[in-house]
Amino acid sequence: MTRQIHEPEIVCVTKWIALIATAGALFFSVVGNATAETVHIKNQDAPYFETIDDGLNALMSVAGECRNASDTNLYECLCAESAALQKLDLALRAALERKPEWKGEVIYYDGVTLQIPSLEQQVEDVQKQCNV
Repeated sequence: MTRQIHEPEIVCVTKWIALIATAGALFFSVVGNATAETVHIKNQDAPYFETIDDGLNALMSVAGECRNASDTNLYECLCAESAALQKLDLALRAALERKPEWKGEVIYYDGVTLQIPSLEQQVEDVQKQCNV
């Protein structure tokens, strides 16, 4: 059975794929991608970093589940599973409150690189789609 896809769905799917690809690229960055501009996190600050990374993992997990649910609008699916988005948002806010120097930076710890501005933008974009 063939399903006709309408243009708004194509745009939504395209944006969602871009979100997943970008978040995946951020999550799976390796040591070789760390540059001179990257802020290397000190061990005492690792819990803040790990909380952001855990939030990203939660969002990526939900995104994968939504992507596999082919009959579901991806944003509607993600919005329905808002706990993952909220987890990442709260982790970013808490970390930046404690470590304001991370704002606008690329941060690195234990083989993982996170681009704070990209993560903030992605959270904001999804929240707009979810009317949060």
